[in-house]
Amino acid sequence: MSDIGSVLRTAREEKNITLEMVEKETSIRKTYLEAIETNNFSVIPGEVFVKGIIRTYGNYLGLDGLKLVEDYKACLLYTSDAADE
Repeated sequence: MSDIGSVLRTAREEKNITLEMVEKETSIRKTYLEAIETNNFSVIPGEVFVKGIIRTYGNYLGLDGLKLVEDYKACLLYTSDAADE
């Protein structure tokens, strides 16, 4: 599976939607959208916000936002487990 940022960016680009348009329609700051698309989640203040942005952004693009959040959580768990080894 592709990373979450790539999935969101690809879906946005396929629909010819700019980050400015997403910001206006969803009220998610462009800075956070860019962070999500580059998988730079540390820019966003708190896991709750990261999950909310992923869900909202995904839904806006016609994707399954809840599945994207589940994929994000699974990725975190995998990364955490790999770091423990």
